[in-house]
Amino acid sequence: MMLSVPPIRHSLASSPRDFTQMAHKRPFCGGGGAGNDDSENPNKRLNVYPSRFYRTFRCAKIERNLLASASFAAEIESKLRKIVREEADLSVESFFSSYLGQVESSGSRRYRLEFQRNLPEFIFTDNKVVSESDSDMEVVLKDNYAREERVATGPLSSLKVKIFVVHSDLKPEDWTLNEFNSKVVKNREGKKPLITGELVVSLQGGVAAIPEIKFNDNSSWCRSKKFRLGAQPVLDSHKTSIQEAISNPFQVKDHRGESYRKLYPPKLDSEVWRLEQIAKDGRNHQLLMDFEISKVRDLLNLYFTDKQQLIKLLSGCSNKKLESIIEHAMTCPSDGKKYMYSRLSQGTTVLYFDSGYRIVGIEIDQHSYHAMDELSKDQKERVESMKQDAYKNRKQWNLVAETTSKNQKERVESVKQDAYKNRKQWNLVAETTSNDQALTPYLSFDSEWMNEFGPWSYT
Repeated sequence: MMLSVPPIRHSLASSPRDFTQMAHKRPFCGGGGAGNDDSENPNKRLNVYPSRFYRTFRCAKIERNLLASASFAAEIESKLRKIVREEADLSVESFFSSYLGQVESSGSRRYRLEFQRNLPEFIFTDNKVVSESDSDMEVVLKDNYAREERVATGPLSSLKVKIFVVHSDLKPEDWTLNEFNSKVVKNREGKKPLITGELVVSLQGGVAAIPEIKFNDNSSWCRSKKFRLGAQPVLDSHKTSIQEAISNPFQVKDHRGESYRKLYPPKLDSEVWRLEQIAKDGRNHQLLMDFEISKVRDLLNLYFTDKQQLIKLLSGCSNKKLESIIEHAMTCPSDGKKYMYSRLSQGTTVLYFDSGYRIVGIEIDQHSYHAMDELSKDQKERVESMKQDAYKNRKQWNLVAETTSKNQKERVESVKQDAYKNRKQWNLVAETTSNDQALTPYLSFDSEWMNEFGPWSYT
């Protein structure tokens, strides 16, 4: 606001006459009347004439102050606007960061990526990363709102996905977007990239194979000593609705130790030194080779047929080491072959063995069982006695034809669907048999109608 300054009408230079007249009217010293009061306050005389000047200059000072205040206010306003704008931007960024990182957990995101297979416990550098079954790893997109079915159609079915390496301490149950990003493993300074290869893949029909990736550095330097693989959509716009995938944890070791590595799980045809506690070309390895035990299959065969001989052969091993060897060998999967040994005494009893001489099925009086725990005490004694006879008479074993042929699968499926439609005809299996239980073929179900028990029997 601008103040108008009144013109100065009286001044010492322009009005000397007025000054003289005023001097006669108000003498500096005089007697009588009103002059007596002025003589009592000699300073009052000095304040009389400059009063108009004082008011004028005071108005000018106020005007200058106001002008200075307006300039100061404008400067403050500019700075305040800048501060408010910066704080508002930070607040908005913090809000959306919190929304993306905390609200969008796996439980609230509709879709999720998932690795179809597990990785082996150990992976070696400079080798192609494959699943524990030696096949390519696959990542698939599933819909949590549609019974976790694969998203086979639509724009998301051709989504681009990037592969990461994450620390193994990321909780596999649930995590937020921020938690996933914070667990991504960075390359070590002065080292090659941790992982290389085709790190970006495109889904086709909601699934994609990971064809060629490999590690260039081991995992021994991180706190947990283990990694996980992670998969995340490439586009940021998809990250709020699609949960990332993480694999099972695994260790990465230097490829120089690959020639001596153990297998988890081993195979029946694996070299016996692939088992724990058996070093390649070591003492135990040489003892087993001298006894013509070169494969895991050979060791299991000796263990089941003559356990004491195996203990004697590895007499230098403690009981704990021997248990470790056997437990590791027992983890190997079957090779798909099944051998049958039967004996017609006190009813029909059939035992089924795999190539490692492990019992994989029991049939007593047309009842099928999976394990010894399902048998009664009398049945256990009968099976144990028959098992020892079977090991002594291996030449009498008969190779059972594969029960997974197309015709048998179709036949079982047909009977299963018919059984679901006629649940009132189901009979509870008792110790004794009945005519109704001698169906051809027969199927067994658990109380939830979900699991089928085998092996299937055909008469």
